[in-house]
Amino acid sequence: MATLLVVLAAWCGTMSGAWADALYPVTDLGPVGSSTFYPYAINSWEQIVGYAGGAHSKGAYLWEDGSITGLGNLGGYDDRAYGINSSGQAVGKAKNGDGNYRAFLWEDGEGMQDIGTLGGDDAAALAINDAGRIVGDSYITGNTYWHACLWEGTTKKDLGTLAGGNTSTAFGVNQAGQIVGESKYAGGGDYSRAFLWEDDTMTDLGTLGGTVSRAYEINAHQQVVGYSSVGTGALHAFLWDAGEMTDLGTLGGTTSIAFSINDAGQVVGYSYKAVGAAAFIWDSTNGMRELNDLIPEDSGWTLNNARAISESGYIVGWGWSGGGSEDHGFLATPEPGTTALVLLGLGLSALAAKLRRHR
Repeated sequence: MATLLVVLAAWCGTMSGAWADALYPVTDLGPVGSSTFYPYAINSWEQIVGYAGGAHSKGAYLWEDGSITGLGNLGGYDDRAYGINSSGQAVGKAKNGDGNYRAFLWEDGEGMQDIGTLGGDDAAALAINDAGRIVGDSYITGNTYWHACLWEGTTKKDLGTLAGGNTSTAFGVNQAGQIVGESKYAGGGDYSRAFLWEDDTMTDLGTLGGTVSRAYEINAHQQVVGYSSVGTGALHAFLWDAGEMTDLGTLGGTTSIAFSINDAGQVVGYSYKAVGAAAFIWDSTNGMRELNDLIPEDSGWTLNNARAISESGYIVGWGWSGGGSEDHGFLATPEPGTTALVLLGLGLSALAAKLRRHR
């Protein structure tokens, strides 16, 4: 078994290097009117959701095959989409006619539906898995605190907080229904913890030596990404795996944030450099690499933030195009052949992880 693990590790390392070295042609997702479309999530069919609009009025949109479609509203004027699953179901938050933000589920042909709260006035849906489980947060009865919430069909479940906490938010859910997020402590200030929720138990994932951490996403292998403060107080992207939190470093500056991880273990986010911020992609073989170094030199793009990565390695985020300094949403597409390597790497990574846990 030890020999098999070595062979699998070598294969996974080889393929990880191959897809990290790939060029990523960049597609401009286009504006909505005169407003930037900010993409927040992408599914396995390259359907992308996000929002666009002014400072006080935004609309939720779906991008597909070059076309942008509005998702409607709940009677208010501010709507934002944050998640989409492989069935094309989208979730987010939208203001209703009373001016309260409500969590919504959007389905093609059904439109936008208010999915309720934990008794308070406001709620937000931030992610959805392929089984239709939705996570986010909601004010509880009395509108005193936000609590992480799980919506399953017509059922709403308060996930509670970590011991000593008073507020929590769920940011991500994997296909098995494991949920990650952040729980803040009652003392207020800069004191919070990333959590993993499973089987009615919320587990503190710790920090990188500082006082705060937040988890954004979890993949099928229970690998979690987010950010944590280090001893200096600076925020660094982390990967949590099998009880251990690893600092993913930065691109030379003091801050980095990891937003998304796919089942192949590719992580995306942004990091400050000596000057400015840049989108990054991280894998276990190559570490953190600036995404701008992996796109065609003549693209005219500067990619500032990578927000999500699909299972096939497609990346969405925003940056500057054509030498300008106004945000544009982008889709970075792996070169042909890279997707096949990622999918093959998926199977090998899963098998290697299973063997490691049972050796």
